[in-house]
Amino acid sequence: MTDIYLLYTSSVITFLVTLLLYRYNKKAFWVVLPVFIIYTTYFYYGLFYKGQYGSSLVWLVYLLVINSVHVLAVLGYVVFKMVRVRLHHKN
Repeated sequence: MTDIYLLYTSSVITFLVTLLLYRYNKKAFWVVLPVFIIYTTYFYYGLFYKGQYGSSLVWLVYLLVINSVHVLAVLGYVVFKMVRVRLHHKN
């Protein structure tokens, strides 16, 4: 698996997790989705069009790191909402 396929897979997983957010909070989804699209477009542009002399590795790492942080933040929020809903239903 090349690094580009790893990056594409990371972006697809991030997008799917962002879609999962729609189920729990629609307002947060409509805030997070444009942010995801903007930073993904910026970093892919940097990777493909400004990636000369080895700087494409930097763009790749930036995109992988920010995708990982994005997935962890959204999953953390979704888990928090799930636990909160279950606690309120128990009482």
